Amino acid sequence: MSIVTGYVANSTTVYFGPSSTLYPSQSSSAGPNDTVIIKWQEGNWYYIDYPAGTSNRKCMYIPTSAVSLVSDTPPTCSGQTTSAVMASAATTYWGPGAAYPVAGSVNYNEAVDIINGQDQNGFSLIEYSISSTQKKRAWVMTPKLGIVPTNYNYYTATKNGCSLKILCADAANIVLTNLNRAYTMTQAGYYGVNAGFFNLTGTVDTKQIADNNGFPVLFAARNLTNNGSVNAMGYACLYWDGSTLSFSRNTSSWNQEKVWAQGGIDLQLGCFISNVSSTISGQMAGTYSDVTKRTAICADLSAKKVYMIISTTSCNTSTFRKAITEYFNITETGSLDNNTVAMVMDGGGSTTMICSSYSYDQGRSLVQCMVLK
Repeated sequence: MSIVTGYVANSTTVYFGPSSTLYPSQSSSAGPNDTVIIKWQEGNWYYIDYPAGTSNRKCMYIPTSAVSLVSDTPPTCSGQTTSAVMASAATTYWGPGAAYPVAGSVNYNEAVDIINGQDQNGFSLIEYSISSTQKKRAWVMTPKLGIVPTNYNYYTATKNGCSLKILCADAANIVLTNLNRAYTMTQAGYYGVNAGFFNLTGTVDTKQIADNNGFPVLFAARNLTNNGSVNAMGYACLYWDGSTLSFSRNTSSWNQEKVWAQGGIDLQLGCFISNVSSTISGQMAGTYSDVTKRTAICADLSAKKVYMIISTTSCNTSTFRKAITEYFNITETGSLDNNTVAMVMDGGGSTTMICSSYSYDQGRSLVQCMVLK
């Protein structure tokens, strides 16, 4: 799927759905002179991702006649829905992620309609009533709909003195999401682990590549700093194209359209630690030697399996790497293992793992996470 863009020359009212009467605008408009991302076409309407001020973006519907210079044929959406009931109260967003502005809210047990086929970044597009005559389409965290993953395995192991907890899933069952430093994983309801490093204060960011279907998880556009389109720490990237799980050891930025792509710091399994410790340490912004909780994302490329691993035993990076090496029965020969790969991710107070069998959440509001569908 290629990213389709268009141009809105004139200021044009946009709406929460494909109708100017059934759905409100809330005084929103795109243009003038906006380049927009066309996510899909639904009848005579485009669903666009457009700039809303200097730092925000929104997703709304706009008449197709208002958009010119369309780069390609956009995907289509039938608008068909599936009825559902909210499993918990939830905030709704103006786009598929908590980085988008808040659009409203829905209540526990409220009846909603899920727009079929429109789930992105761990969020689902729903339609819900806001009055007796009008509705909104906006995005909610998918777990709030009561959709619980079951397609994974949970393991434990003690290796090199580290208590390891492991979630293993097919690459096809993974999605990357952004909690925008507004939720813990428990609050959000996802199963998975924390991933990218991020600033604890100030501008919300992620230091690693984190991209779904060509769109960085913090915002759809690639013109925002540290939004999931660059590796500000590390050079590795694990990515899934729908059939092949691949690993790059030298990726500083991302502009490809894979199903998902997760950046990180390569632990260079197979090599002697004495030969790679300085390289790994140099990419970790002073956290290599910290004795703290740890998170890694690992993969068996040929089996197309992703292993999300945490150590609830505080340790430094070298100790954690050795524990992972022992878990996968890798013998260090001095040469890189090009099938079993591992990236160290954010750790310390960020280390988190949630699934039905186990919960480790230290109460930190997170940004970028790897979660299960």
